[in-house]
Amino acid sequence: MRVITDEELRQIYDVRAQLEGYASELAAQSGGTIKARLTACIRDMKKAARKRDSAAFADHNMEFHRIIVDHSGNRVLLGMWETLNVKMRTMVNVARSSRNLLDLAESHTPIVDAIVSGGGSRAHTAARQHVLDNKPTAAPQIQGKSIT
Repeated sequence: MRVITDEELRQIYDVRAQLEGYASELAAQSGGTIKARLTACIRDMKKAARKRDSAAFADHNMEFHRIIVDHSGNRVLLGMWETLNVKMRTMVNVARSSRNLLDLAESHTPIVDAIVSGGGSRAHTAARQHVLDNKPTAAPQIQGKSIT
């Protein structure tokens, strides 16, 4: 098993911020046809947060971001994004973080609003900032255990 270091996780979030910003810009330019799907993901994230189900939260969070990257229409971008293993990294970050998952779910709303408005630049900024705002900080290991 390979241990994911805090530094590696932070670097992954830096790359994700760039990829997802670009994906959101492209998704906004192609129209707001994904609003219902993204809104459903946010709803499902909130439901998981209320149940304190971090695994389900990570699933819905990953799906939210994947929908945007897929909707960008750029297959190379999607392939690069998938190599980051966003679901697993999100689980690690959620486990290491003390963030309120309801607040985290709600923080996705400005991305949806920007994509639906068709503002490519605004969508790029909203998505990029969202990822950077959730970038892990240096954190201690959970109960002395490494997360892999």
